[in-house]
Amino acid sequence: MARLRWPPARHEYCKMPPQMDKRGRATRSPAASPKPGKKKRKARGQVSGRREAERALRASRRALLAAERKYRGFFENAVEGVYQSTVGGRYLDVNPSLARLYGYASPAEMMASISNIARDVYVQPDMRGRFRQMIEAQGEVRGLEYQVRRRDGRVIWISESARVVRNRMGKVLYYEGTIRDVTALREAEAEAARLEGQLRQAQKMEAIGTFASGIAHDFNNMNAAICGFTELALEGAPEGSQSQKFMRDVLAISHRAADLVRQILLFSRQTPPARTTIRIWLLVEEVARLLGATLPPNIEILSESLVADDRTIADPSQVHQVLLNLCANGIHAMHEGGGRLTVRLEDEAAGPGDAQAPGRRLRLSIADTGCGIPEEAMGRIFEPFFTTKPTGRGSGLGLSVVHGIVKNHGWDIQVASTVGAGTTVTLLLPAGAG
Repeated sequence: MARLRWPPARHEYCKMPPQMDKRGRATRSPAASPKPGKKKRKARGQVSGRREAERALRASRRALLAAERKYRGFFENAVEGVYQSTVGGRYLDVNPSLARLYGYASPAEMMASISNIARDVYVQPDMRGRFRQMIEAQGEVRGLEYQVRRRDGRVIWISESARVVRNRMGKVLYYEGTIRDVTALREAEAEAARLEGQLRQAQKMEAIGTFASGIAHDFNNMNAAICGFTELALEGAPEGSQSQKFMRDVLAISHRAADLVRQILLFSRQTPPARTTIRIWLLVEEVARLLGATLPPNIEILSESLVADDRTIADPSQVHQVLLNLCANGIHAMHEGGGRLTVRLEDEAAGPGDAQAPGRRLRLSIADTGCGIPEEAMGRIFEPFFTTKPTGRGSGLGLSVVHGIVKNHGWDIQVASTVGAGTTVTLLLPAGAG
């Protein structure tokens, strides 16, 4: 029997029994397993780094989803229209406000219906080209106003602010911006400009009237003396002499000057007219007879009354002056080419939004088929001494006198004209007796 050594040798003390597999074969002992070293530490570091990267990626995704939800909430709930569009003119995304602005039930319906912005939205398709030039040259546009067409065909004004989005290479990817409806603002500005123009016109007419009235009175006194002395000289002039002819010419010019003075005084008169109940169609027929006697053969006057009661409240002499001036202007416009002057009286119901009180009123229209009034002159036709007639034909006071009388009576006057087709002047006056 072998004797045991005590204490055992170091190598015997540390030696471990071999491990056996199921078949009884020896396997590597635990002591032979490699010790943990740099490779295992490196592997553990890689696992830890991968986990940290995954956590960072998940946090980034959560932040991205939160930012997307925030942006989408702003996009969907914005009061103004917001969009993204391609360079070629197709919407990539629109918000509900923009869809409603253009008359669509939803953004999806709008994007499905509009395949070409320039053709389907812009009133002036070439505006899209100007928009692209501006935004790509400047990088953005601010407050660009132009007209667009809604789904129902109604034209509105919009104000657009947009920017261009590019990639790292500088290539344009798409446009994005905001749009708001400024139609009401535009209409308010136009109304304010119209009222301001009316105020300036009224002030100018008042100043000219005051000035002209003073001159007319002085000139009338001098012209009366000229007429009187010329008539006295004419009585003593030999019959058929040259001096008699010259004096008659002087007298005719003096009478024409007296007519001009009367028109100036009528234009500048600020006192209310002497109003009474009149039958306006009787005055129309009287003026038609007066002018018909001197009409050239290539001009005819047609008059038509479609009302049963033509009574109104007015100053008969001033209404006669209005009819005479308007008909004479129409005849003069047809002097060279001939044509037809049509005077028509009709009934019309005045609405709550009209200048006159609601109720029955008369529409008196005087239409000619003459040369018409150029568009650039339409804004000045009621100005004193403004005329489109050649030099020596007309004083430029006819329509000014008409305008003054009409406004002094509280009536409305409308003028529509097309060059080469003619002009129609319409008077709107209250019907009925006082």
